[in-house]
Amino acid sequence: MAIPMQHTRNAIEIARCETAPGRRPAPLLEECIRNGLSWTELHGYRWFRREFRQSFRSLERAPRTKWNRALLAETYILLGDLYFVIGAPRAFVRSYLRAFCLCPRRRSVIREAAEVLSMMEPCKQSKPCDALLRRLAHRTASPRSILDEFSREGPFAYVSDDPNWEACERLARSQPGSAIRLVEKVRGMRGRQIRMMAYGAMDNAEDVMREWSKIARTRGAITLGSGSWFFLPGALWEATAFWEVLLRVADRIDNMCLFSPTSDSQGPPELMDDPLRTNWTTVYKWAIKFHLSRTRGDEAALGRMCAKFPRWRDPRFVIEWLNYNGRPPTRDEMLTGLSRTMKKRHLSGGLR
Repeated sequence: MAIPMQHTRNAIEIARCETAPGRRPAPLLEECIRNGLSWTELHGYRWFRREFRQSFRSLERAPRTKWNRALLAETYILLGDLYFVIGAPRAFVRSYLRAFCLCPRRRSVIREAAEVLSMMEPCKQSKPCDALLRRLAHRTASPRSILDEFSREGPFAYVSDDPNWEACERLARSQPGSAIRLVEKVRGMRGRQIRMMAYGAMDNAEDVMREWSKIARTRGAITLGSGSWFFLPGALWEATAFWEVLLRVADRIDNMCLFSPTSDSQGPPELMDDPLRTNWTTVYKWAIKFHLSRTRGDEAALGRMCAKFPRWRDPRFVIEWLNYNGRPPTRDEMLTGLSRTMKKRHLSGGLR
């Protein structure tokens, strides 16, 4: 599944909000919007459940000033994009329409929702999403009536008898136990991946690893979308055994959205200069080997990566960390490095 664009249309206004007088109700959400969807996903579901939601609830309770409405609308769009990569179209649409209700003059929100939905299967086989959303976007009705019409007429009835899609909707509503019950007996790669996400949402690293071991023993292509990484327990991100399993199945991976916490890149930049000629299997293997060397604290292997790919910042970052701290960096510690990089970029010339 493709990842939607990083929505930062109000990023400049949000940045100005930082210098506005008065108390800022949700600085964490401002940081999420500045840094984008990938940065938010990399923090993982546990962080999302504990810190993002608390900040979001504070913003919802704050006075609806111009800045707060803009920030809340951008946050709903960011949530919608997150629901998209999880695979929950109904939750995605609800978030985008709430953003539209907060800023009804920005009818581009509806148009962008149509563009994203057109990428989701099996939306393409149902009622044309783009036509429906375009018609709604040009109506003179109030935002509330548009929301009501969409809930009645939306092209999402197909998920009612599809346990995989309905389980993703339950995950979007933070109901992992219910999602597991829906796909408990579903066979196939997609069912296993949804079970992994649900177990990850419950921070059950043992059952996530058990599902991964089953996938390693089966045949067929593997797609690791952003949702798989978002729900991955931190214990597995730091576990050598997890990356060893992933390396064994690397030749079967046909798509893997694994962005680095330090460089927002999927692998060595030298291998991705020409996207049309990129051998993505090779890129994925190097990315997995990097994380395997990171969890092992293998400075020699990381040094060889630096020599082979001078533009790849990740191995150098870990080597510097090992020399200074005597242990590999955790995911959160790598994200701290990314936050500083993004802040410098923001202050030196804004978001790109």
